[in-house]
Amino acid sequence: MNNNINFQTIKIFQKKIVIYSFAVTAVVILGGVSFYQEKRIRTLESRLENLTSSTAQNRSCQTENNFLLKFNSVSSDSKDNYILLTLKEAIDLAKQNNKQIKRFGASKNQPLPQEIYDQVVHDYYNLQLTDEQLKIEQEQLKFTTSMVRDERLLEQAGLGTKFHVLSAQIIKEKQQSILNSAIAAQKLAKVKLAETLNLKQAKEPRINDQFKKVGSWNLSLAESFSLATKNAEKRQTSINTKGYQIDNFCQKLRLEVANAFFSYTIANKNVEILRKSLEHSRENLKLARLRYQARVGTQSIVLSASNNYRDAQQNYVNAIINYNLSIEKLRLITGELLD
Repeated sequence: MNNNINFQTIKIFQKKIVIYSFAVTAVVILGGVSFYQEKRIRTLESRLENLTSSTAQNRSCQTENNFLLKFNSVSSDSKDNYILLTLKEAIDLAKQNNKQIKRFGASKNQPLPQEIYDQVVHDYYNLQLTDEQLKIEQEQLKFTTSMVRDERLLEQAGLGTKFHVLSAQIIKEKQQSILNSAIAAQKLAKVKLAETLNLKQAKEPRINDQFKKVGSWNLSLAESFSLATKNAEKRQTSINTKGYQIDNFCQKLRLEVANAFFSYTIANKNVEILRKSLEHSRENLKLARLRYQARVGTQSIVLSASNNYRDAQQNYVNAIINYNLSIEKLRLITGELLD
């Protein structure tokens, strides 16, 4: 009797174990499925997020590409496709299109952030630099073209040789290549300025300031530093009250002012020196041409004088640009901005 009871008890216990095992297995399976589903969902969400981000980037790139295509196709003869800008107007335009000012709802009198102001000035003068360099290379191409023509006439008259004609032709072709590079540099400078100004329309920015020195700086180094310190306070530059931090800030500001001040001083001297060099090289080229026409000079002497003249032109242009950039740097540090 007892054996039957024990046997039944064992069978009941075994059934409970089987049921419990099934329950545990089900929990494990369902849990695994749930974990797999969550992992799958996270993977899909990640792919969707990457796809959305990639689509947004593609749209942004496509927008930029459309802008560049329109920008590159604008006609230089149509006034609707370009905008003439002085530096002051470029700064005002940058202020109007500046996202940071619009985001915080600042007034029109809000000054342009210094880093953006500095970038506008740099890109504006870089475009003016490429404009002047392009003029120089165009003038040089005219000169080399005239050399080829003159050498052919001399050959036809029996006073020249085929060698001189070919030499002049090679020089002209080389100059054409240099001119093409100058054209590309100008286009790139226009695109850069358009991006800095955040132009919405595919209008080509063009320089409307005369190529010349923009005034002078009449303050001493000490006066410039004093003005820069007041400007820093006006712009609420964070200066900690601890002594060593104030000293560190003042030292950094002093070095920045000194660098801009002496850059201006050197640039001012270089403008005068290189202006005289330009005059001398121009006169030297004129004499070289006259000597060659009189058949007492050589083609190589004329070419050397022409190259020296071009170098003098480029050096003078660079000196003017550096001078104007140094003036604007001093204005930026001291707060004497154009806006």
